[in-house]
Amino acid sequence: MSRSLPNLTHEHLLVSCFRTITTKLKPTTIMEEIEVELDYPGDPMLHALLEFRDKPQWSSLAQEIGCSFFIPTDIVAVTYINSDKTFIIRTQNALEKFYKNHYEPGKPIQFVVKVPDPKQSIGILSQQAQNVHDKAWGKEWPHCKGQIRSTEIAKPPDDCEIEVPESLDYDCFIGIEELTEALYCPPMDVVIARGEYEKLRKYLEEALGKNERAFIITGQPGINNVSPGPFLTYGSRCIILASSPNSERWKQWKKYSSAICLVSELPELLEIAAIVKETSGDVSQTLCHVGKVGPLIRTVLLMQKLDQPTSFENDAIKAANKLCEKASSLVITRGADTSPQAPTSDGSTILFLRPYRPEGVIPGAVPIIHPNTVSLGHIQDSTEGVKESSHALTRSAAGWNLEMRMHEWMCSGGAPIDLIPASGRTGALSITPSTNLVPGTLAGLNQPKGASFYWMPSVSNFPGIDAVLGDTDGNIFTVQCSIATDHSAPNDRILKARQSIPSAIRNACSWHHVVVSDTLATAKKQGSQAVSQLQKTPGEQASAQVLINMKVWYCTFV
Repeated sequence: MSRSLPNLTHEHLLVSCFRTITTKLKPTTIMEEIEVELDYPGDPMLHALLEFRDKPQWSSLAQEIGCSFFIPTDIVAVTYINSDKTFIIRTQNALEKFYKNHYEPGKPIQFVVKVPDPKQSIGILSQQAQNVHDKAWGKEWPHCKGQIRSTEIAKPPDDCEIEVPESLDYDCFIGIEELTEALYCPPMDVVIARGEYEKLRKYLEEALGKNERAFIITGQPGINNVSPGPFLTYGSRCIILASSPNSERWKQWKKYSSAICLVSELPELLEIAAIVKETSGDVSQTLCHVGKVGPLIRTVLLMQKLDQPTSFENDAIKAANKLCEKASSLVITRGADTSPQAPTSDGSTILFLRPYRPEGVIPGAVPIIHPNTVSLGHIQDSTEGVKESSHALTRSAAGWNLEMRMHEWMCSGGAPIDLIPASGRTGALSITPSTNLVPGTLAGLNQPKGASFYWMPSVSNFPGIDAVLGDTDGNIFTVQCSIATDHSAPNDRILKARQSIPSAIRNACSWHHVVVSDTLATAKKQGSQAVSQLQKTPGEQASAQVLINMKVWYCTFV
């Protein structure tokens, strides 16, 4: 190429070392041609010249630059060759505004594209870290005192469940530009020292004095970090891993490093209000926002910038619909090692739930009055109705409460329950709760093959078993729940339930009998009694061999 390029260095004029890539765009694109010139490979800084004779489509320009360099476009800098201004390619509005101020009809538009050298990026990071070290190490960081009062965030409703103290005194660190720049955080001038940070600092100082050197700081769903590598742990005084509650991400590192797991508390309402206040937000809306999304600092700060946070409400409605379709997503799950696992950031984005009213939206600022006497009356009537049911007459109060808790868990799709063999046989088995609660009549046991279901009799005269559960692995469990050391034989009712299931299904499934109690000793004794009762089935009785060969298990439910 032999065009005169103003304000370009000598390296740009080494056209003999350039190689030209010409890309033809689609006819519908305003740009007819883009010429991209790349320097020779040894140049530590790549350059490219783009030329087109009409108004460019900025999204196409960004895409073309990214394809030409095979790098993400968010690290490409674009310089208009007739000025010293530099733009990041993703800021299309700023680039387009600059173009409008300098474009002349018929005059070629030329841009020089520069790609940062990775080595220079590492040098920049080192310098940023050095700046933070020079300012903070061995010195007191500049800070000031602040106070936030509950009257600044609007008066909560009388029936509000959030306890709000009258005021909160806090420390506010200022001049943190170097820190946010080094951490690539959004630009901020201040940071609030939460009470939780002070507790954590004191604990770490005490633990380090006891030669503890590995810590895991977790709490609400977080930043999805993984285990630190050996090059980070070698020679360090202590290692701190910040992660979400999903133990699959750090349990192996915790095991081999004997790390201490610290669970941080949620931020308090006034702490969030203090952060909003110091970042020049509208403090009066803090209570309303926290009431909608919970104590989520980043979300509340983002909502402060929105005039109409409809996107958050739409996301919440979508998530609520999913939760209504599958309530088991709220139940504590189990990992591959069958240990209990708390919900993680891989699930729903809703942390706190409010009543879902699809027929209409009720603004948070409008109080809804529910007299306590009416609410308590409904609860009391419902509780008494359950206790006074005909089935409850066959149980003691404690036994009936245990059975109700068992039914609630078994039909909620909760975590599997490990079973203990009562007959001394080897092997392990767990019973997985089902969300498919079928009618309590015998006809309700007529379920499709391989379907998960939970059945509990709707009549009081069904002694011996209290429920039947079928899983997707070809197992059918008859369940007997009692806190008494002596209970009715389950033989007849097992056969009656078995006869109500289609023969093709009942013959293809493995049958198990499970006894549930409140203590391990009682459950073990009941399991032994059930084994004896099933073994004593008369041989001439129909399906006697089924009962004799039936596996018996026991477990506790507290």
